[in-house]
Amino acid sequence: MEIEEAKLADAFSNAQKLCEGFMNDENCSEQHYSKATNLLDAIAKSVKSQAIFSPNEEFAEIKTENFKFLLLPFYLADVHGRFMKERKDSVKKSNVILQFYTRNTTRNSSSCCSTTTF
Repeated sequence: MEIEEAKLADAFSNAQKLCEGFMNDENCSEQHYSKATNLLDAIAKSVKSQAIFSPNEEFAEIKTENFKFLLLPFYLADVHGRFMKERKDSVKKSNVILQFYTRNTTRNSSSCCSTTTF
């Protein structure tokens, strides 16, 4: 599912509200986790296809309104870590995403969102 650039910020806001709800023990069910994961994946794919970030872009070059998208891997990892079905695989995927996120954000680049392959 491709999300139009004009609607991307709204989609991210909706996903962020879902994730923040999980952190406050709201709607904590596999169904809501799946909904959040699907939405976050769609946003990440749209960010990539619309080239919102360049792999060689430095943090200082990122448009202020796009910084929120740097949180996508964090939110994806958090949601994956909440799945109870196939728990071992969920925790592994969450760990891989978090390692990818921290490795790339510590390099002072935005490459953490230049790909959706975790």
